Amino acid sequence: MMLRRHARKTGLAGLFALALLCGTYITVVSSAHADGAAAVFYGYVVPEPGGVLPKRIRALSDSGVVCGSAEVWPTASSTAGFYAMSVISADAKPGCPAVDEPVHFALLYGMIDETIVVGGPAPYLPGTTTALNLIRTAADRPLALP
Repeated sequence: MMLRRHARKTGLAGLFALALLCGTYITVVSSAHADGAAAVFYGYVVPEPGGVLPKRIRALSDSGVVCGSAEVWPTASSTAGFYAMSVISADAKPGCPAVDEPVHFALLYGMIDETIVVGGPAPYLPGTTTALNLIRTAADRPLALP
């Protein structure tokens, strides 16, 4: 039993490492693909040059409903951070995305601050694990709720 747990942890860590080495956006579809299952997003968060690393990241629906949240953990160099987050569906929380609807990612820098939406949205695909690196640029904008 202990050997199985170690193998699972090692396999998951290897999957994350491999995905991060291969590129900025890789989708790995698991066999758990089912309605109502969460989607998992993970990757690096890179601030603007000379910028500050955010404290948290949120997954938002088109209507601004928070469907997932995670802390950003600084890397050893402190020039980037890492996050891993489960995003729930409309079945679990009204207002969250349904299959193939967009998920937006917002950076939070403190307790009360301007929420910055980064990059383009990613599709909500339940039961999948997606590596998605988020890089803040000058084009990223404050969140504007409908």
